[in-house]
Amino acid sequence: YYTGNLETADGRPFGFQFTIFRRALTPTLDLADSAWRSNQLYFAHFTISDVANEAFYPHERFSRGAAGLAGAQAVPYRVWIEDWSVTEVAPGEVRLQAAADDVALDLLLTETLPPVLHGDGGLSRKGASPGNASYYYSIVQQQAVGTVRLPGETVDVTGLAWKDHEYSTSVLEGDAVGWDWFSLQLDDGSALMFFHIRNADGTLDDFSSGSFIATDGTVT
Repeated sequence: YYTGNLETADGRPFGFQFTIFRRALTPTLDLADSAWRSNQLYFAHFTISDVANEAFYPHERFSRGAAGLAGAQAVPYRVWIEDWSVTEVAPGEVRLQAAADDVALDLLLTETLPPVLHGDGGLSRKGASPGNASYYYSIVQQQAVGTVRLPGETVDVTGLAWKDHEYSTSVLEGDAVGWDWFSLQLDDGSALMFFHIRNADGTLDDFSSGSFIATDGTVT
């Protein structure tokens, strides 16, 4: 998950979100007989908010993790779905690129703090059942610079970006019906993440949680 707040030199504000999901379809699959076969489905959401003009541009796409159409690799870090991608360009720097119709995002993000581990050393419990948890870290207060393209114009922007990376093999508990996530990146360099899991009866699940990240990267 990449989210952030951007602005032009004269203060015109924008928001963005760029998220790539990978979903396993089967535990194993014999891929030998076709390069098109895959047990991985990728899908992505890409949005730009033009705050001043009260305009919102959402897009999504789906693809299979085969034939080079979509994938993820660790070294060098790269996650992509067709021509939407997050690519490591140098240690601590990644480039986000996504375009659809007449809107596009092209940003260079630079880390300012080390990765933040949520929960118990990066293990974030999501329910009482054994194994109902995810591995979860964030990279907050990333400096962002690049361009936003909108219908009829392209503008230079700077701002702050947030990365979330979460992965698991579990699902929410049976009573859970929704999951809301919230983040703040504060002017003093600190940050806050909070999520709550909503139950069917309207109450919040006891495994709702959050982290406060101090300016030196200390996590509470």
